[in-house]
Order: sequence, then structure tokens, then C-alpha cells
Amino acid sequence: MKKKGKKKSKVLLLSGANFFANDSTLKIEYPNKSHASTHIKATKEGDLKWIELPIPIHKGKTIEHIAITYRIKGEASFISQIRLAVYKDADQMSIHHDDGTDHASTVSAVAESKCMVEVDNTVHLSLRLNFGNTTDIIIISSVAISYR
Repeated sequence: MKKKGKKKSKVLLLSGANFFANDSTLKIEYPNKSHASTHIKATKEGDLKWIELPIPIHKGKTIEHIAITYRIKGEASFISQIRLAVYKDADQMSIHHDDGTDHASTVSAVAESKCMVEVDNTVHLSLRLNFGNTTDIIIISSVAISYR
């Protein structure tokens, strides 16, 4: 007999190597082919530097939790925002989750963000990066998305 009740969450694991940037001041590198982490550097100091990752989850699902494994090489830079946006078409999107918690660990850590985002179209995870020094590197190893 099947139990009725809450559906169990599933977890989608994504590589940090799938992030991209539309900011010419950001340089994304993949230094180690055997471990697919992304190293992000900035050619100019500053805030409002965004990287994006498409989330391949089907319509009708609900994203409940985001966990990003990261590390900062340097002390002046950090991840300043975790955002989920739903794209209606190529030039129109709406923000469905916006977490402004700063994440600045210089050792491997997990930036977590709880949310309840119903997927009704293409979803992107965006990370807002703040570079206080151009010698700093933000390393993203993996992303785990929990959904139902």
C-alpha cells in the first residue's frame, strides 16, 4: 500500500564549470580538468558582477533549497547574493528568489539558501559577486538544487 503525503525531495547536482558571465570584467577559468571547479577573477574591483547557471528542472516542479560549494582565495571578495530568476522569453525574466546573505569563507564551505520557487519556465541561478581586490579568486565547485 502506498503512503499518501508529502513527496520526497530530489537533488540535482551541477558542476561549477557550467557557470557563465555576461560581464567583460569577469574572467572564468577551469584550471583542473579532473575536478570541474570554476575560478572567477575580476579585472576591475567592484560589486554587481553576476555569474549565471541554467537549472534544468521541468515545469511543475518546486525548488526548495540551493547549496553552493565554494571557497574564496583572498580576504576582500565574497558572494553577496543568491538569486533564482524565471525567464519568460529571451529578454524578459522575473526574480522569484533573492537572498542577500554574504558568503566569504576562505576555506571550503557551503552557501545555503532556502526557497519555494515553482518552475513554470526556464530557471537560472545567479550569483552576485563583489570583488574587493583583483588578485582574489572566487572558486565554485558544485551546486545542489533540492526540488519536488
